[in-house]
Amino acid sequence: MSGPFPWGGTAMTRFPQAASSASRRHFLAWSGGLTAAGALAAAGWTISDLMDEVVGPERSAYQWPVRSAVEAGIAVRASSEAPITEPDWRQGVVAMMLRESKASGRPSGPGQCVGLAEAQRAYTVNAARQDFAEEWKGTVETGKVADLCVLDRPLLGLDPHAITDAEVDLTVFDGRIGHER
Repeated sequence: MSGPFPWGGTAMTRFPQAASSASRRHFLAWSGGLTAAGALAAAGWTISDLMDEVVGPERSAYQWPVRSAVEAGIAVRASSEAPITEPDWRQGVVAMMLRESKASGRPSGPGQCVGLAEAQRAYTVNAARQDFAEEWKGTVETGKVADLCVLDRPLLGLDPHAITDAEVDLTVFDGRIGHER
């Protein structure tokens, strides 16, 4: 296979150029149903705890190649697809930054880790871009909708392991306070 992604090869790297237009954007999304891996994740395990044996350590380390995607110029998008329930965005940010097993603490594919800024963009401006909404949401700017979450501490410089401990002080949706601690 060629191209930056082993699961996509040449077709994956050529598709956006061949099929793009100003009126549509292409994105990659991975999904899954309730599987044995999903049940383990709910119990505090992660897929990385299983996949070394299933697909081998090299492929296992390359699951969700976020760093490679960012370096290839892909606007990585993330979402919990559960806006009010677990998992929350803080867990997703930590997962992209550390790629550690919840059960063992073992890193899986540390070369695919990204920094705080890239992880946050996946939940904000990149998610808005996917929906052609980056002109009116996704960043905190005058004239954009005020959908935001204020935490009890700054995340910059914080140990990534402590991000999920940050308490939500305030949420604002469409300019109105939704939650205040």
